[in-house]
Amino acid sequence: MPRRLTIDILAGGCVRSVVDYVRKERILRDEAGRGRKGLPLACNLPKPDLAKRRRELAENIFGGALRADELEDGYEFAFPGNAEWVGKLVDFVSSERICCPFFAFELIFEPDLGPIWLRVRGAKGVKEFIERVYGAPDQINLTIPECVSSSG
Repeated sequence: MPRRLTIDILAGGCVRSVVDYVRKERILRDEAGRGRKGLPLACNLPKPDLAKRRRELAENIFGGALRADELEDGYEFAFPGNAEWVGKLVDFVSSERICCPFFAFELIFEPDLGPIWLRVRGAKGVKEFIERVYGAPDQINLTIPECVSSSG
């Protein structure tokens, strides 16, 4: 019979196995997902503020994306892995959670200061909302440093 390796982690002052931790995280994520399904897909910002916010995001966030990929329930974007982008993306997620509470956000930091992945997901209709408000990834001005011409 194979031995089961259990790694204990310290979380919130108590020690739990990784298996228990992962199981609890999945349950919390599933519960959060069910809660998102009832939220209306509408930004809380007034229309004039929304237009201004769209321009700011196009220039300051999505304009700096290195890559964009479609997910089943949203999109993921890759950004440079430096400290400037850590701050920008955390600020972005923090403010968007207030005006668009139906989004689920994930930030993934690759090892060795690799890219930072931003996943924007949600219930049915979120992908279309992202395309309508921010533009489809193929319409977003993606800046890929290796391909930028110095003559342009």
